[in-house]
Amino acid sequence: PDIAEADCRLVVMHSAQRDGIATRTGHLRPEDALDEIVRFFEARVSALRRSGVAADRLILDPGMGFFLSPAPETSLHVLSNLQKLKSALGLPLLVSVSRKSFLGATVGLPVKDLGPASLAAELHAIGNGADYVRTHAPGDLRSAITFSETLAKFRSRDARDRGLDHA
Repeated sequence: PDIAEADCRLVVMHSAQRDGIATRTGHLRPEDALDEIVRFFEARVSALRRSGVAADRLILDPGMGFFLSPAPETSLHVLSNLQKLKSALGLPLLVSVSRKSFLGATVGLPVKDLGPASLAAELHAIGNGADYVRTHAPGDLRSAITFSETLAKFRSRDARDRGLDHA
């Protein structure tokens, strides 16, 4: 009841579970991850709605990294399929990939050197359905978003000027 009456948004994060208990060492296989995440959120959102929490207050976090699996392929699969996840769930997504171990495993660098990989993953997430991003480098992310948005405007303008924009 207290959550239902609170005047704030609510982030609900997926975590692999064993016997209904969240664990940081999930073992989701890449091919099972999206279906599992959708099932998890359908159950949680349904329970929250029954408790009086409005759907428009909910933000869903697929729980990247060890919350999915120690295997980097699982997080890479989820990150590359955010649009599918968002379409299936119909609610805003928050993605938290900054300095995650799956990035280090992918690029072969320690956590302290994952700034560029984190930024690339964050930009990918934003471009593919993430509504919110949790980051360790907000200034860098803001600059990268500003540059990407500016570049997209130029690309649109250039296409229009060449008659390639048929909208």
